[in-house]
Amino acid sequence: METNAAYVGGEGLPVPDDAAFQGKAATVTEAVLTRFSCRQFARDRTPDPAAIRALLVKAGRAASGGNLQSWRVHVATGATLDKLRTEVTKRAKRLQLGGKFQSYSIYPSPLKQPYHARRSQMGLQYYEAIGVQRGDGGARLKAAHRNYALFDAPVGLFVTIDKDMGSPQWSDVGQFLATFCLLAREQGLHTIQMEAWALVHAHVKTLLRFNEGELLFCGVGVGYPDWTAPVNNFRTHRADPGEYIVEAKL
Repeated sequence: METNAAYVGGEGLPVPDDAAFQGKAATVTEAVLTRFSCRQFARDRTPDPAAIRALLVKAGRAASGGNLQSWRVHVATGATLDKLRTEVTKRAKRLQLGGKFQSYSIYPSPLKQPYHARRSQMGLQYYEAIGVQRGDGGARLKAAHRNYALFDAPVGLFVTIDKDMGSPQWSDVGQFLATFCLLAREQGLHTIQMEAWALVHAHVKTLLRFNEGELLFCGVGVGYPDWTAPVNNFRTHRADPGEYIVEAKL
């Protein structure tokens, strides 16, 4: 592995080569360094459903305050997933998203610095990778709707939480998801977690027949990347460790 400090935000952590991204992670560190948000999945390769279930079972060992295990996962594949993404994309194009349709606010408003700058930088990287110009609102909207196609992922996970749960339990769901995504790398799989699905919660709730009180946290696409797609070749920048590691002093 070559060293590129900018890739990981400093301090000379190694940058995985193409073979590492495309293969199975051999260590936890390699899983962390090769995990990225896949935005175009191969249409000709589908993970074994039993393998996906096994990964979810392992992820169920994630840390959970009070052992509440506040996550619930709806797994969709095949015809069910195809119908779901078709219906949800259709409604998103009709602007039936956000407001009364969503389960929670994804970002604070206004989004202060340095968070706004980080989000903007990621957006610029993404749109450059897919060839969308800054002022092309139509193309940007079309790109946003790709979330609801799960970027052609053959497996869709729809992760929910009970509406009565609080911030600590939401963080537990995040730990569950992080654990799952790293375990997926051990099997040579890649993922993308999409909070954009929270904007269409009401539609998904009806289509997948959620229990009363279930809130959709996010959708997760799982599969094998299409490595010929340019969008899979950019990597987000990360903050310098000095921005978030603080030496405690009394």
